[in-house]
Amino acid sequence: MNPGELQMALAKLYRRNLHTIKLGLDPVRALLEELGNPHEKFLCVHIAGTNGKGSVSALIESMLRAAGIRTGLYISPHLVRFNERIRVNGAEISDEKLAPLLDDIEAAVLNMRGNTGERDATFFEFTTALAFEHFRRERVQIAVIETGMGGRLDATNVITPIVSVITSISFDHQQFLGDTIEKIAAEKAGIIKEHRPVVVGELPGEAIAVIEKTAKHHYSPLNRAAASVSVRRQSQSWMGQKVQIETSEESLGTAMLPLLGDHQLGNLAVAVAAIEELRRETKLPIRDEAIRAGIAATRWPGRCQVLSADPPVILDGAHNVEAAEVLARTVRQLGKKVPWAGVAGFLSDKDVAGIVRPFASFIKELWIVELHNERAMPPANAMDRLHGLSIHPHTGSIGDALGAAKAWAGKNAGGVVIFGSLYLAGEILGKISSEDFQQ
Repeated sequence: MNPGELQMALAKLYRRNLHTIKLGLDPVRALLEELGNPHEKFLCVHIAGTNGKGSVSALIESMLRAAGIRTGLYISPHLVRFNERIRVNGAEISDEKLAPLLDDIEAAVLNMRGNTGERDATFFEFTTALAFEHFRRERVQIAVIETGMGGRLDATNVITPIVSVITSISFDHQQFLGDTIEKIAAEKAGIIKEHRPVVVGELPGEAIAVIEKTAKHHYSPLNRAAASVSVRRQSQSWMGQKVQIETSEESLGTAMLPLLGDHQLGNLAVAVAAIEELRRETKLPIRDEAIRAGIAATRWPGRCQVLSADPPVILDGAHNVEAAEVLARTVRQLGKKVPWAGVAGFLSDKDVAGIVRPFASFIKELWIVELHNERAMPPANAMDRLHGLSIHPHTGSIGDALGAAKAWAGKNAGGVVIFGSLYLAGEILGKISSEDFQQ
């Protein structure tokens, strides 16, 4: 398959159930059965959560890899290239390995439908099966698997993990997961498996009650990361955070955490708690020095990513209210005396006012841009939703808005914060060059 044919195959994959999300496990189970159940050939850590699951996944995978374990990582969405979703030992799947897998999974889908009468596979079901088959072929020892949405009916929930992780629970995707915290928690709790430990981050009281009940029902030990792991910041700069880590059993010493913000301290506690459970469950030789080295080596683009230090340009995919509040708090901490400009873009189902509100007190100028996505909200519609906030936005293309915001920041000794959508983060990372942003 040449590069042009690969792009055509990916375009065909993107068209699968383009306008719908179909939750349910029977089709993906049938597809995996057709492939010989590749997901049973490696150990797994399964991670769900409204926010933080990507950062926690990246941290856990990096620590395991630093320990010499052959890792798989399955995440979503990708920011720039499809290949980002599927990684082995930190390396994205190559085009040379992706191309035959696309053909093989396509053939398996046709056989599955003919043999079982199941519906066609969705984009996410197809991609999940592809990732699992790649991990089998690459002889992965432990795969860190991030749910796409929810948990109970998510295509990834065919696995039986060594450890389940629920990072956070707040409102998002209510049309699929439910309109109360309890309903959303019940969907996330669907990844808890019989007699397998579950690690949780800081959760609302209504959510933890649901998680506790589910864990008890499955005889699953519940590990509250905030109670079992302490992560204290010693210092923080645009380059990262120096932290002190203590568990209920030992001190892990100090480590450099490249991820910024208070919320990443909580995410790191969850990741360390999950690693501690893995050590207990598998007896794998994950030494303390590997944990520290893995933390320092963690990279997670598009999440409070520093694109430039002078002027400071911060890129984050914050696309819901909780994530926006966390990002705004981090920006205020690191740039207390700096005036800020903002660049934002939104999908049509997002709470624009709720996402912008945390920034309204300190952003002096805001540019709203249109995303190149069929679900994008037109900038004019987004502006209409900002009435009542003390902010007067401009509109423009992504390139023009970013250029204007950077020029404003340079003139006013300020900074730029970019937020509102992971799709916006991906478009910007795809456009910028190393000459545009130097750290």
